[in-house]
Amino acid sequence: GEFREYIAEKFRILASCGPDFIWVDDDFKLKNHGGMEICFCPECIGKFNRKYGLSESFETVTQSLFRDANGELSRKWTDFSVDNLTEVAHTIREAVDSVCPDIQMGMMTVPDDHFPEDVLCFEKWMGALRAEKGRPGSGFYTDATPTNILPKFLFCEYQLAHYPPSVSDRQYEVENFPAQDYTKAKTVTRM
Repeated sequence: GEFREYIAEKFRILASCGPDFIWVDDDFKLKNHGGMEICFCPECIGKFNRKYGLSESFETVTQSLFRDANGELSRKWTDFSVDNLTEVAHTIREAVDSVCPDIQMGMMTVPDDHFPEDVLCFEKWMGALRAEKGRPGSGFYTDATPTNILPKFLFCEYQLAHYPPSVSDRQYEVENFPAQDYTKAKTVTRM
């Protein structure tokens, strides 16, 4: 629909600038978008209903999903959402290819640790993007508790373990944002 064409146009514009590579941001994930799932628009609910032969209204589907977070309907919704994002990844790759198929793609990853489904999707999503680059991430945005870097290291390794072999350029996310003058110490990023 309109949203996919919007995404495609943005990536065609990026590709027309002639970069060596393009990163897909780490918001490309199933959940944890400010408390929201990827999409509950009427168009996606309609596609979901058609896929599973349901005739539920938008309100009924969304209420059922929120009431029964671990039930059969929620598992179907997760599967649908994974497929939906895989299609978006194909749309992105096709848009870039239409301008210059030689541009490498990278995917930044940072699934929420409460939603491990994202990690299991890396192969599908990175495959659809034909990603050669990957950047695992996780939150360590302030140095108030320096030992919090340890869970981040472990979580990044967990993500890397689920990257497909085609992703040979693997880069670590370092949080040394220039906008956070009083939250990051120079010594921590030198470890």
